[in-house]
Amino acid sequence: MKRSLRIFVTATVALYVMVTVAVAFVAPRPTFAEDWPAAAFFALLGFFAVLLSYQKGRGTATGSVSFLPFLSGILVTPTVASCVTIFFAALAANVLQRKSAAKLAFNSAQFGIATGAAVLVLAPSERYAGVMTTG
Repeated sequence: MKRSLRIFVTATVALYVMVTVAVAFVAPRPTFAEDWPAAAFFALLGFFAVLLSYQKGRGTATGSVSFLPFLSGILVTPTVASCVTIFFAALAANVLQRKSAAKLAFNSAQFGIATGAAVLVLAPSERYAGVMTTG
C-alpha cells in the first residue's frame, strides 16, 4: 500500500475515533434497555443491506441502500450506541465481503464518521426540543 494511502486511511480512522468521542460527550447517554437494542436492530438491518450491495455497470463502482436503516437507527437513537453499532455492522459486512485491510478500515470508518456527524447535528436539537416553545 502506498504511503499516502496509508496516511489517508489512518487519518480517516482517527477522525472516526474523534467523532465518536465527541458524540459520547455531547449526545445523551444511551440506555441499555432501549437505545442499545434499537441501535443494534437497525445496524443489523444495515449489515444485511451492505451485504446485498450492487455493482454498477462493468466498472468497480458499487453501492448499497444501507444508509436507510443506518439513518433510521440514528433518528431513533441519536447516541453513541448508533455510532458504535453502525461501525461494527459495516466492519463485519466488509470482512464477510473479503475487502482488503485498507478498504475495510476506510469503509467502516466512513460509516462511523457519517453516523457521528448526524448524531452531533441531531442530538442538541433533541436535548433542547422540550425547552423550545412555539409562539
